[in-house]
Amino acid sequence: MITNSYNMEATKKYCKIIKRRFIQVLENIENLLTRIPENLYNKKISGYLIWKQIYHMLNSLERNFIDPNNYTYPEFHEEKLNSLDYKSKRELDKKILEKYFKNIKKKVLNHLNYLDDNKILDIINFKNIKITKLDFILSQYIHIMWHIGYLYSCINIETGKYPEYIGLYKNY
Repeated sequence: MITNSYNMEATKKYCKIIKRRFIQVLENIENLLTRIPENLYNKKISGYLIWKQIYHMLNSLERNFIDPNNYTYPEFHEEKLNSLDYKSKRELDKKILEKYFKNIKKKVLNHLNYLDDNKILDIINFKNIKITKLDFILSQYIHIMWHIGYLYSCINIETGKYPEYIGLYKNY
């Protein structure tokens, strides 16, 4: 990791805002996981298996949010299991994905507590691109919310209902 050149005393002013918004993201993931009926997990909707969309989203969060260059896959992972276009031999059920999410949530919150306003400006190397930690956090936010929207639409197609979106109205 390449660090920034700022020498000012580190504060958490901006990191507190980032944490509040990421708690919102985590609550939306939790809400999504509780709202998807178990019988939809192995169903292909709009081209993709629901469980695969969920695992792809969660694995991306775990793999990329903290340190994408130093990551170990979960023990249940097999090669390309997180790839949406790869037909896996293994299937993940609701119980496994909910347990995996709880583990990720702890890691993400610990990492957010570790960050300060200087660390979010650190430059990281990712796939031959040099970006700040803040760029990476915001990219994950966008990626996750895209998948949540997609999965909410899948739920609507199958059930006629939309899960509640947890937005800014909640005070963190």
